Amino acid sequence: MDHVDAFGHIIIRTRTETITGDRGVYVPDTGIARLVGNVHITRGENQVSGTSAIVNLHTDISTLTDNPGSRVSGLVIPNQAGKGGKAQGK
Repeated sequence: MDHVDAFGHIIIRTRTETITGDRGVYVPDTGIARLVGNVHITRGENQVSGTSAIVNLHTDISTLTDNPGSRVSGLVIPNQAGKGGKAQGK
């Protein structure tokens, strides 16, 4: 199998993120998926949105990409010590 084309509401889950989009292409040899159309990347309470994303399923790294003239938006919730999570830092 060379690649897989997907259409409809696509959902990809990695260990830390959920990525959704309208269409996608996955290449098994590289572990790379590209989603386009109404893309959302969610990690915990944080979410970024745009028109396309690249997801590396071997490394669990996803990258929101943009197209000329498109907008990217996001909601980032800061870590809060004492709210059930650990404060990170050195």
